[in-house]
Amino acid sequence: MKKIENDQNGNLRMQFTGKLVAPLSETVLELNNAKRTKYRIASIEFTNAKGQTVQRSAAIFEGNYSKGPLTVGENYLCTVTMTTNSETGEIIPYIQMSHLVAGAGRATADDFDFEVVEVSIPEFNGAGTINN
Repeated sequence: MKKIENDQNGNLRMQFTGKLVAPLSETVLELNNAKRTKYRIASIEFTNAKGQTVQRSAAIFEGNYSKGPLTVGENYLCTVTMTTNSETGEIIPYIQMSHLVAGAGRATADDFDFEVVEVSIPEFNGAGTINN
C-alpha cells in the first residue's frame, strides 16, 4: 500500500490494488449526506500488511460504477481511509473502490529528470524602466 495523503480531516489515506471477486451488490445504498450520494458494495481481495490474501467489503460510488461494467477478476484502484470511531476511539478502515483498472504504480518525482535552474529576474521600479 502506498500512502497518498491525509484527507481534509487529517485521516491517513493509502492506495492499493483490489481484485473484484464478485459482482457488485444489486442494492443501491445512499450516504446520509445532503447529496444522498449513491453507492454499492463491492467484494474485493487484496494482500494485507501481514502478507495474507484477504477478502473485504468496499464502497463504490455511483460516479464510478456508472462508467461501465466492472469485471469480476479484474484489479481496480482502491483507497483506504483510516477513520476513528468517535465513541470508542477504534480505528476503522473505510475502503473505496474505483472504476479505474489498477496495475501500474503511481509516478514519483524520481521517475522524472527535473532540473532546477535559478533565473535572475530584473527588478521593475514602477517607473517604466528595469533595473539590472
